[in-house]
Amino acid sequence: MKPQIEKLPVCKRVFLGECRTVAEVQMVARENENIHVLSISADANILSCESLSGEVLFDGRLTAKAIIKDDDGNLASLSYNVDFADRLKNNGITADVKVQLDAVVENVDFNVQGNVIYAKCVVATSGCAFVCDEQDVVTDCDGLQTKKQTVATSKNVCFIKKDFSVVDEVELRQSVSKILLAQTNGVVSSVKCEQDVLSVKGDFFTCVTCVRDDGQICSVTIQTPFEEEFSAQNCNDDCIATCVVKTKNTKVRMEMQNDSTNEFSLEISAELCANVFDVQNADVVSDAFSKQFNIDLAEQKVQVCMPGKYVTHLCSADGVVDQKDVDEVLCLANAKAGIVSQVLAGGVLSLQGVVCADLLFVSEEKVVSSPLQIPFETKVQTGCNFVCEVSNVCVTQTSAKVVRGAVSVDFGLKFGINCFDCNKFAFVAGITMLDKKTDDDCAIEVFVGKKGMTSWDVQKRLGMGYDDLLACNPGLTLPLENDQKIVVYRKIE
Repeated sequence: MKPQIEKLPVCKRVFLGECRTVAEVQMVARENENIHVLSISADANILSCESLSGEVLFDGRLTAKAIIKDDDGNLASLSYNVDFADRLKNNGITADVKVQLDAVVENVDFNVQGNVIYAKCVVATSGCAFVCDEQDVVTDCDGLQTKKQTVATSKNVCFIKKDFSVVDEVELRQSVSKILLAQTNGVVSSVKCEQDVLSVKGDFFTCVTCVRDDGQICSVTIQTPFEEEFSAQNCNDDCIATCVVKTKNTKVRMEMQNDSTNEFSLEISAELCANVFDVQNADVVSDAFSKQFNIDLAEQKVQVCMPGKYVTHLCSADGVVDQKDVDEVLCLANAKAGIVSQVLAGGVLSLQGVVCADLLFVSEEKVVSSPLQIPFETKVQTGCNFVCEVSNVCVTQTSAKVVRGAVSVDFGLKFGINCFDCNKFAFVAGITMLDKKTDDDCAIEVFVGKKGMTSWDVQKRLGMGYDDLLACNPGLTLPLENDQKIVVYRKIE
């Protein structure tokens, strides 16, 4: 009666915590003595991280960009990179666990002194890790009546972190004389696992702010699709992957003809981070009893994190800005969306967020700017019951115009969302055979079953198999619809 023991993979999702880092940059305009900032923004990327017992050490890079003008009204752009490093507590994971961190610039404060911009940026870093271990479970035991169940489990088989680049040739309707700013965000549309290969499709959305040949500022959003394949060890057709794409840099190349052109190229450098999970079904024993012996059960209860489907969601954010003295709207620069809160209930993810941008407009024949914030709310049908992780947020299009003296703005948004399910189940991890059951010498036993009792409940209470139970009670219907007497006949040796 030796029980059969097998190893069951159990994956848990551990939230590592979060921290805030202050990074400072200086942007110098060499040719201008006095400058005015029309727009400023910053992005942060995690370059590397190391998991230790008690904390995670990481370093990253902050990229700050600004659109400026001098006292004569000349326009230019500035860009500067600075590295930063920090640490966060990891809630007790070990050093061999792969960690995925995400960094978002929450706030940018700056002041201008002459031709220098002094900016202080607050970078919020948070992350999670998937901890996988194995549990000993009983899958069968000869000579025992066993209650079995099928459970879904997952095992983290691969962690991918790869760099790639995409080049896009862009043709505009109007000629431009200068590119001031190019800001790119990306979102994954689909993830497919097949034969040790991870295939990822998605889109980059680049907001290019430029100066037309007539001297006016404008912006255009360029959609650049990408499709990449990455080698992923032990990645088969049954695997599920969670994925996030991070833009690292965007380069713009223009070949000027007659001081203006309507063609340029974008070179987008990005990083893909993915976790690949092997999802399997396993049969485990959740309860057992013996007709002849007393037994002792070693039971375990576990909560398993199951990666679910990856979904994308489209929505919009619009509003009216109370901005006075606007003669003409030029463009919206540095548009960026952020999630303020998310609530998951009944398989529906409710998101609240805000879109931030710089509104550039003409007032009294001068180009000026004003920051704006547009809140939005949206709901996503996910079907999961544990957690949803918004992996990417992209602004897909922007528009602004003057309507009856007020500025009406509209943004298109696209989200990438990783969904997870949380399954709880109990199983038998060990069985010990004790002494033999004593015979009470009763030929007939009457048991009053309670309403709702299942076949397994009655069998375990009486210590007999299902066929023997029906032989003594031919008309028995289970589960019991009402309280009912159940009669058992036993042979007397």
